Amino acid sequence: MSPYPNEHSARLLDPDLFETCRRTSRESEGKIYHILTCKYKPGKTPKGKSDWAEQSYRYPIEGWTEAEARAHCEKAGGTFEAAEPEIKATEARKYFFASPVSLKEDEHIVDIEILRSGEWKHPKAPGGILSLPKAKLEEFKQNFDNQVVGDSLPLDIDHKPAKTGAVGWLKKMWINTKDNVAHLFARLDITDPDTQEAVKNGSLKYFSPQIIINYEDPETGKFYDLIRSGALTAWPFIKGMQPAVCNFSELEAAERIVEKKTQSRKSAELLLARENEIVKLKKAGKVVVEGLLKANKQIKLRDKVILKLEAKARIDRLADTGTLSPYEAQKCRELALSEPKSVDLAIELLGDRGKAWEPGQLSILTPRRGSSVMGLTELQQAVDKEKDPARHDRLIELLDNRIEELKREKGIK
Repeated sequence: MSPYPNEHSARLLDPDLFETCRRTSRESEGKIYHILTCKYKPGKTPKGKSDWAEQSYRYPIEGWTEAEARAHCEKAGGTFEAAEPEIKATEARKYFFASPVSLKEDEHIVDIEILRSGEWKHPKAPGGILSLPKAKLEEFKQNFDNQVVGDSLPLDIDHKPAKTGAVGWLKKMWINTKDNVAHLFARLDITDPDTQEAVKNGSLKYFSPQIIINYEDPETGKFYDLIRSGALTAWPFIKGMQPAVCNFSELEAAERIVEKKTQSRKSAELLLARENEIVKLKKAGKVVVEGLLKANKQIKLRDKVILKLEAKARIDRLADTGTLSPYEAQKCRELALSEPKSVDLAIELLGDRGKAWEPGQLSILTPRRGSSVMGLTELQQAVDKEKDPARHDRLIELLDNRIEELKREKGIK
């Protein structure tokens, strides 16, 4: 639902339910408003209802304030849209296409495709390319259904209105979509007998809709993009006409160019997406490797701590029993700080020689070492921090052994 520049609007029913409309007027409290009465599409008529129904109301701003129009709309149960405050004027541009048309011997009505979505090379378009997406074709159809320029569009010959009037009428528009391409179809009623004969014998071979971009409605002042009329012609290009008429078959080369450009763009986008994915995977792999290296480094650090603790516990035990002298114990402790595994060999060689001194002896040469209480604290902290189950159990064992040694030293059972 789009706002109009000089009319408030009340939508009563969905316009997609209808195939054609007519505009009439009515009075309410001394003010004129307009009614769009539309005919339902086949199969859309509600059970027990007429084929025609009031689809929307229009309230001219000269006679209706926004509040008055809104109140009338709400009373009718419609959806209200206020008029646009201002429409900027712009230059109208006309475009012509041509598509094949033919009639059977006993026919005067024919359904044909008149446009399809895409980008078209056109001499009068900005940059030489006229873009007609599906939304634009839907806009053409909607403006036709809303009877912006009447309930039917006139047909002439070579876009030159005849003095005798129209040779036929465009009565209906609809859109079919296939493979993401929208096709705009129209129903033509060729009423002039001579024109019917010319179409049947091939003298007039093409139908050409007149597309106007920024058409200004002389009554409302609103601008529209729409199909204004249609013509029957013998030539896909009409010499001397500005702008030239374009035939679908002659525009397929431009279509293929656009399609190739689209495919190339999609291929480039796909390649870029793959490259971005590879970069993401590489970054993710790098993070994983860095995490593994960090974890391995932490494990090695824990191993060294445990080795040092084990070496210290053995040294303390041998020193307390007199197997190592205070000097030897001190040297072993210093060595255990940098090479804990080397201490194992030294302790193994010294462990079988018997006592090297009496534990009760004191000497000024006896080096100081941390108290037993501090040793227990260090072991307890290591137990609390260790996450690996095997190492945790090993530290618990060391802690239990140290506690038993202290109990023996203190004479505690």
